[in-house]
Amino acid sequence: VWRGEAEAPPAWPATLVDRLAELLGDSEADVRRAAAHAFSRYGDLRGTTALVASLDDPDPLVRLFSARALGRGGDRTAIARLESACADADAGVRTEAVAGLDALDASARIPVTLADDPSFHVRAAFATSLASRPDGAERAIAQLSDPSSTVVAAAAVALAARAPDLAANHLEDLAGDPRWPVRAAAATAAGRVGPRGLAILEVLARDERAAVRAAAIAATAETVKTREARAIVERGLAATTLAERGSAVARVAGSDWDDRLAVLEEAYGAASGVDGIEVRETIVDATADDPGAVGLLELAAEDPAPSVRARARAALGLDRDDRGRGAVPREPPF
Repeated sequence: VWRGEAEAPPAWPATLVDRLAELLGDSEADVRRAAAHAFSRYGDLRGTTALVASLDDPDPLVRLFSARALGRGGDRTAIARLESACADADAGVRTEAVAGLDALDASARIPVTLADDPSFHVRAAFATSLASRPDGAERAIAQLSDPSSTVVAAAAVALAARAPDLAANHLEDLAGDPRWPVRAAAATAAGRVGPRGLAILEVLARDERAAVRAAAIAATAETVKTREARAIVERGLAATTLAERGSAVARVAGSDWDDRLAVLEEAYGAASGVDGIEVRETIVDATADDPGAVGLLELAAEDPAPSVRARARAALGLDRDDRGRGAVPREPPF
């Protein structure tokens, strides 16, 4: 699942769920933590009763993992108990309780007092939840003045999701913020407000920080299709940093450009050496199912990096059939 090779893990057998639920009541905190963490990885409806009880555990990590598991489990009967957990003494538990309520489409149940929580982690989780809260736009604007760059970044993205037109009025100021995480969030948000965001993306695509430039490149995927947006991506393909090239390649891979394959082939050739492995992997993954990409995949099947070769050979079917998709198998250059 974490590698993106499956949508979901196989369902746990009932005996395993029952045993993990029992272990949530173990006398050793380490065991309870491990059981709660197991549930928190993916969540499971069948663990709801035991996990709700674990929100009263004396160990804060058990409570934290239990709150996370309830959010991922999808059982809305846990909403009231997660709302109570928003007042937990531990900031980590409060953070997970907020995220859990948001995941259960119950952001309106999150106490508004958490906008002023002493922990910026809690305030950031609250700001993120504003994207789906009925009064989210107004509250997100208020969070833009928070002293934490993490909170401001979360509020900017939430505001763009909740009220794009309103967000556009604030993004120009955020794009000039001295804190680079805020500028990166402004880029992400600018990609979601339509044509008004393009001018901001053009500015942020030339930011002094590579992370901000990469965010601006990635955000062009959600803005209007214009020559200006393409120019931002093409500049990223020629950038010296992996973050920018990676974002640009991913953007091209997800595009409907007529010359998409030609651009990706050129990017593959430019992404040489160890530093370019992730870019070459991205290109292979993006073209794996494209009938017109056989030539590129044949080239990648001889890539010096084992991970790139394996992806390309799998895409060509060489591991199953020497003829594959018409490719001629060759030995990789070790």
